[in-house]
Amino acid sequence: MRPLAATLALVLLAGPALASGFPVTIDSCGTPVTFERAPERAVSFDLNITETLVSLGVQKQMAGYAGISGWYRKTPDLEAALTGLPELSPKQPTLEVLLGAKTDFYVAGWNYGMRVGGDVTPETLAPFGAKAYAIRESCIHLGPRSDISIEDMYADTLAIGRAFGAGERAEALVAGFRARLAAITVRIARAPAAPKVFVYDSGEDSPFTAGRYAMPTALIAAAGGRNVMDDVASSRTKVNWEAVVQRDPDVIVIIDYDIPAADKIAFLQRQPALAGATAIRDGRFVVLPYAQATPGPQNVEAVEALARGFCPELFRRASRRQPSVMAAPAAAPSASSPRWCWCSLPRPPWRSASAPSRCRRRRSGGSPSTACFAACSRPTGTRGRRRSSGSCASRAFSSARWSGQRSPWSGRRCRPRPATRSPILICSASRPAPRSAPSSCFFTSAR
Repeated sequence: MRPLAATLALVLLAGPALASGFPVTIDSCGTPVTFERAPERAVSFDLNITETLVSLGVQKQMAGYAGISGWYRKTPDLEAALTGLPELSPKQPTLEVLLGAKTDFYVAGWNYGMRVGGDVTPETLAPFGAKAYAIRESCIHLGPRSDISIEDMYADTLAIGRAFGAGERAEALVAGFRARLAAITVRIARAPAAPKVFVYDSGEDSPFTAGRYAMPTALIAAAGGRNVMDDVASSRTKVNWEAVVQRDPDVIVIIDYDIPAADKIAFLQRQPALAGATAIRDGRFVVLPYAQATPGPQNVEAVEALARGFCPELFRRASRRQPSVMAAPAAAPSASSPRWCWCSLPRPPWRSASAPSRCRRRRSGGSPSTACFAACSRPTGTRGRRRSSGSCASRAFSSARWSGQRSPWSGRRCRPRPATRSPILICSASRPAPRSAPSSCFFTSAR
């Protein structure tokens, strides 16, 4: 299940946002903002901020959103989540547009839908009864602030959730973010020296990049790297190519949104000044979609993508040692707990010639998450060559047919779908299955 889809599934299970606990006061770049009741006609600006509101499940309290189609493309998951909500403006909304939508809460940021001295600010909205929240990354445009951290994204989520009366839901999301990030931190603990990283957003004559106060700097640090422009006391800003050459980055991070990432990489490879740079010579690029590189619910996915790009061998070794990489650990195994596999095979895997033994042998104790590890290898291809799934590390959940069987998590049945060609599996230790188990599956007991 894709990251946003997984978040949406949790939102649906959580039920409607609660409106209790008012009044509440949140902090917006040092300014207290008090809500006597939950907003009913909120407007979000930009892709990442809109995803934050969607992750909180507050679409019914929104009048619309702005600033997406003029620059970005929505994913199918986000498109579905925003069904029935209008885009008020493809780029920057004017004050008239926001007032015409009867906006009572504008969630944006400085240089994210608001500009100092512009026509849309908290001060221009206040006379019309509309409140505003500026995401913490953008506070640098008002004055000095501490260095950026992923904690800023957590604080945004909590503050926005409280404003909507969805504080408990926000706390649950942040707890999930922290747990996933902790797992990544453990995995990269044995990484060698931090790679030097340059962030390329856009620009030909002068590259537009991330300075000390931009979210990519925090994401790079969380993934075990160092932004070579972390001494530039700005958020997103222009630098010169000479500064990039002098700092000789080991890895270049490409922000993918307007110009295709492949075109940006090709441009950098053609730059004569960069020909000797380590990242160009070694071809080390990591591509981050815009929504991952800006404060929002996809930031943890960004950290994992960066960590894999910085030190892929750690992830390969971890995959061989520990097949299961589920986000939530399964319950402790017991002699009466069946072992389960999720597989994209068209039939029970031990009926194939490749690996029946391990699933039958792992009856209790030991390391049950490996019980089905070998089971998703099977003969494939016209000449019967064996093709192994490699490990349980794939994050792609696949579906296949398993008629009439109940899944190991409560209230779910496997949906019959054609089996995919490549054998992909996810293993869990025991019943009950982890909360991250897919809602459609192929599964069978390893007992």
